[in-house]
Amino acid sequence: MAINERAVLARQEYAAVVGRRLAAARDAAFADLRDDCRPAMEAYVSAVDSALNRIFRWAHGRASEELGLPVGEGLSGLAVVAAGGYGRHSLAPYSDIDVAVVVPHEEDARAQAAISHAWHILNDAVHRGLGVEYGYAYYRLDEPLDVDERTLSALLDSRLLAGSPELLARLDREVFRLLEGPLFLQWNAETRRMAREKAGGVVHVQEPDLKQSPGGLRDLQCALWSASSVWRRKPAAMLAYLVELDEIPAEVARSAQEAQDFLWAVRSRLHLLAGRKRDVLSLDAHEEVAKAFGMREGSGAPDTPAFMARYYASAELLEQVSRQILGLCESARIGVGDGYYVCERALHTRNAPRMSTSAAIVWHGLELALKYNVELSRPLARSMEAATETVRAQRDDPAAARLFLNILRRGPQGVRVLRAAQETGVLQAYLPEFGLAMRVTPGEQLHQYTVGEHLLRTAERLRVLEEGPVPELGHHSEVYAELDRPEVLLLAALLHDVGRIDPTRDHSEVSAETAERVARHLGLPEAEVGTVALLVRKHLLLDRVASLRDVTDELTLRHVAEAVGSVDFLRRLYLLTCADIMAVGPGLWTDVRREQLEDLYFRVLAYLLEDSPVRDLEEDIARLRERTMETLLQSRRLPAEAVTRHCRLMPDDYILATPAGMIGVHISLIERLAEEPTVIDVYNAEGSQYTELTVVRHDNALPGLFSRLCAALYANDADIHSAAIHTRVGERAIVVDTLQVSWRGRPIPERRAEAICADLREVLDGGVHPEELLTRKGRPRLTSLEIRTLQAHNDWSDRNTVFEVAGRDQLGLLYCVTAAFAQRGLNITTAKITTRGDRAEDAFHVTNAAGEKLSDEEAATTERALLALLTGGPAPP
Repeated sequence: MAINERAVLARQEYAAVVGRRLAAARDAAFADLRDDCRPAMEAYVSAVDSALNRIFRWAHGRASEELGLPVGEGLSGLAVVAAGGYGRHSLAPYSDIDVAVVVPHEEDARAQAAISHAWHILNDAVHRGLGVEYGYAYYRLDEPLDVDERTLSALLDSRLLAGSPELLARLDREVFRLLEGPLFLQWNAETRRMAREKAGGVVHVQEPDLKQSPGGLRDLQCALWSASSVWRRKPAAMLAYLVELDEIPAEVARSAQEAQDFLWAVRSRLHLLAGRKRDVLSLDAHEEVAKAFGMREGSGAPDTPAFMARYYASAELLEQVSRQILGLCESARIGVGDGYYVCERALHTRNAPRMSTSAAIVWHGLELALKYNVELSRPLARSMEAATETVRAQRDDPAAARLFLNILRRGPQGVRVLRAAQETGVLQAYLPEFGLAMRVTPGEQLHQYTVGEHLLRTAERLRVLEEGPVPELGHHSEVYAELDRPEVLLLAALLHDVGRIDPTRDHSEVSAETAERVARHLGLPEAEVGTVALLVRKHLLLDRVASLRDVTDELTLRHVAEAVGSVDFLRRLYLLTCADIMAVGPGLWTDVRREQLEDLYFRVLAYLLEDSPVRDLEEDIARLRERTMETLLQSRRLPAEAVTRHCRLMPDDYILATPAGMIGVHISLIERLAEEPTVIDVYNAEGSQYTELTVVRHDNALPGLFSRLCAALYANDADIHSAAIHTRVGERAIVVDTLQVSWRGRPIPERRAEAICADLREVLDGGVHPEELLTRKGRPRLTSLEIRTLQAHNDWSDRNTVFEVAGRDQLGLLYCVTAAFAQRGLNITTAKITTRGDRAEDAFHVTNAAGEKLSDEEAATTERALLALLTGGPAPP
């Protein structure tokens, strides 16, 4: 037998012996369990201590022999530490056993070999022999300790089992260094709140969790952890220390200890009854545990009510004492920086006059408020208000710039402090351009706030997008995860509209110039200065393209890709665009707007990720067409021939823009054309702001179908928010039009939908002229519209001529515009409908009667003719 095999067998035999001894010691310790569980737990902990001490000494000896080193008496180069409940001498029969090993560095070969031997034995002896879980941690003190708050709380209860006391002392110092009071208090309170709610939320539940329920064992322990973070002492000493400070009466402390011991006894009894870890005092266990504690009625039956009454009394007391300790922690003054402290979840200063001497001191205070997630105390806020002149005078101070950028580098999380800086006037003093914007109105009805307030709200909306609190915004947090240098995005958000203070120039250009100047003044690297300025200059690009252009057209994608240049810039611009629209006011950020931007973003992203800047989409579209067909055929819900025919004959832009499920719906509707001249589908998705209206019919080759749709909707006071218009080629062309519509700001109710469908059939099948319908409904056609822009774009699409129409939003506007296109013999292939407050901004993608794009001369002539038709002006020559 090889030496290493003999070593493994020897180790396994040793572990088996240790496991049996530990199990016997546990049985003996808890054999006579009383109300006071402390002696039983101490006996069990002592047995575990002795076993682990022997294991590590044995492992150390084995390592010494293997390396040819003297065995010695003690452990050299490491410390073995008990942590968590084990560290504080609180072990129920099947509680987890947490152990950590601390080494000064990783170069000690004997220590590493000893640790390896020991963990193998622990696994066999503790996990298999005792049937409990054990936690293992390893810490090197020659590198920074990198652990979360949960681990820090476990290490607060650490104590030495074997090895070097100095190493444990060094570990303790590192733990307290990382344990920042205000942050730990908040984490501890929130973690405890969630656990309490999950366990019932109140003390008086029928089946309490002895550990996690309110008044459970964790309540007092969390309170003592919080106290440790404030008074910098180990939790085991905290209750006595609070008594010494006269913060808690000695009698209350003794009663809390007795209540805690009783709950430990109940928990231990539950473990023994179940033969495993069990913390919930379920209804079926009440009688058994009462009987085990000898609590009986006069008849000899277990006195369950008396037992549960004692439990509730103990839990009530523990919750009360825990709340009292946490209150003491909140009211304590915790120093957090030079001259600052946190008390009652607010930041205070010990030297208010010093605030007016330095802008850097003011920004340092704001940075601390951000770091510790606390509000400014009212006295501190007043001191900052008094220091605004100093902030303004010291705008060139590099220290102030560095601190301001530190806040911006926290990204959207720093927005809360920016709001505090604005409320005290500090932000306006430091960024005078922003200060001017706070008192300037945009002059547009759709904006609810002043320019400055809108800028700040844009930054605040970035925080919402980053966190992704609702499902429809979830992907924004994923976009954020790909970004670095958040200060670039946040600074752009704060300045993107600041140019509105100069009404004589394009506000995007003025804002970009200001942003470039501010970013350079703050000391940002030139590359980041350029990015900030470009974000501001192009902050309207994505929304304008998504609202007006065909995002399935490669020319559109190429235009946006060239404008943004990189994936990183696209991500920043997309987030800024969404936040900007959200911050304008209610009603502007709609499902349609969100879907349009999202669609554009992902299409441009895919375009940028391609190897070649200009790519041929034919192969991609062919693959997508085949995948869509396969998906629909696999469902077996539609005739195979109908699926194949539809997918083969529909145009590319339809395949690109329409999900497979919706294509299946369209095929079902087309199948009904055999019996109905026009098929209309009305669908209200749950939670949607709009109704999806789909109209399917054979194309009569005459322009004006979409205009007739608009007339029927106008006649019924319905608004169109977007329209996708497609024609299936073949022996008999089929039109598939899908519109997002609403009625008085909400989805169309059933009875109104019935009226709309009836009117649609009249104007589409019944020979009723749209003007006749409108007259009957009291909706006369407008004779003169307030058109601000009517412009033809032949460079916006490879497939269509795009007419951009903008003006005052008026009921019936869309019908009038589409009727004018029909009068000119033009076919509308796609309509992009956007309403911004009292402004309408629409784009109509059209072809001539032959289905072709207009020539430049035809586009110019049509532009003049349409303008005359819509405004009542003279007809063009």
